[in-house]
Amino acid sequence: EKLNTNFSTYCDKYGQEKDIHRFITYILDHGLIPPSAIRKYTVKEIFDELQHRHEGNKTQVVNLIAERFNLSARSIWNLLKKR
Repeated sequence: EKLNTNFSTYCDKYGQEKDIHRFITYILDHGLIPPSAIRKYTVKEIFDELQHRHEGNKTQVVNLIAERFNLSARSIWNLLKKR
């Protein structure tokens, strides 16, 4: 409830529309979701999408993601193991 009130106050103060996209931006800008959580979510979502496109070649997909996010392939594998 407090989050919703703070978000509404913020939107009113800056004359912004109260929609889901603005809310997501609000919670990210205010550090309510840690960057590591965003990275994990993004890697997992992209992995599923790319794995389908690359016919299940996990190593190729991990290497593509590692290059895209400037991370090591090992880091990507570790993120995927935790899902």
